Amino acid sequence: MPCNNQSEINVKEDAGAVNALASLSSVEKTTPPFLSLTDVSVRLGERTILSDINVSLFANDFIVLEGENGAGKSTLVATLLGLIAPEKGTRTVDESHCNGIGFLSQSNSVPEDFPASVREVVATGALRRRGFKPWLGKKERDLLEHVLTRFNLVDLKDRSLRTLSGGQRRRALIARAYLASSRFMVLDEPTAGLDRLSAQHVVDLLVDLHKTEKTTIFLITHDSDVLNRLKHLPVRWLRLEKGTLTERHPINQCQRCPYSQDQEGRDAQ
Repeated sequence: MPCNNQSEINVKEDAGAVNALASLSSVEKTTPPFLSLTDVSVRLGERTILSDINVSLFANDFIVLEGENGAGKSTLVATLLGLIAPEKGTRTVDESHCNGIGFLSQSNSVPEDFPASVREVVATGALRRRGFKPWLGKKERDLLEHVLTRFNLVDLKDRSLRTLSGGQRRRALIARAYLASSRFMVLDEPTAGLDRLSAQHVVDLLVDLHKTEKTTIFLITHDSDVLNRLKHLPVRWLRLEKGTLTERHPINQCQRCPYSQDQEGRDAQ
């Protein structure tokens, strides 16, 4: 998915988060945001869904957006992606960083009985890369094989997507999103419908992509297990409630800091 259009952070803060916000990573301090919504409001029919939204995304962010069902999270995502035009306010994209978005929708966008192999499904993530060519070039094929290996899908690549377990199928769809853009991924409820262990594996995969590949992650969830698993990590926390966006910091996350062995040890306990 292309990012077309252009960015600043003015999200309301919890009173106790002032010191934490002062600890934003050096990436955020020295580079401008690559995607922003400024004073954005969105109406669908007669109902105002989002009101005066101000948020900016920076390279190598890991952002978690939480909120109850019906809070407008999917509408906010669609606005960030440029799929919904705001009634007022602006959406700004820096194309030099954001030349594509890897998107996993809440519906997962591929029917479970879709008659295609894992390799074929993941390969659809390269559609933007191949342009008008009816086939993948060598560069795209090599990248596809790399992604299949990276996501531990090589042994599954010739199997039909519909024969996979829920966790395996979700991993294949995340791989497709990653192939579309390894720099910026938006995932709407990626653990929905999964058992606890499979959901944990999905979260660990996203954390690893952020840590090792420097992928910017925008994760939408209201799964308490997912939120718990991320609470010790350098994550930005956004909450959407009644159309209003706030940025908060968990009490046990005193600052945004790099990954450390100590953090990983706590997370593994």
